[in-house]
Amino acid sequence: MALRTSGPRDPPVDFERFMSRLRALVDELPSAQRRALELVDFEGLRPVEAARLLDKNPVTLRASLCKGRRKVRGELLRAEGAFVMEMLEGANMLS
Repeated sequence: MALRTSGPRDPPVDFERFMSRLRALVDELPSAQRRALELVDFEGLRPVEAARLLDKNPVTLRASLCKGRRKVRGELLRAEGAFVMEMLEGANMLS
């Protein structure tokens, strides 16, 4: 899995809980958004590579990626607050 945390410190003890919740939310997304997130954020492909693999227009894939990230981010922030902000920053998912 390409999802990573940044910085010299160890990840919080609740990292596994966060990843479990993140995975559950991603699984609930519509298939286009879910596949975009899985390929780009979890497997580390560039959006253009993921688009090619899925036989999608890169603009369409980036739109799906943005919508999926926005939905997941919103749900996580509602559920977990400050802890999630720290994890999202470390996972480069705030962009």
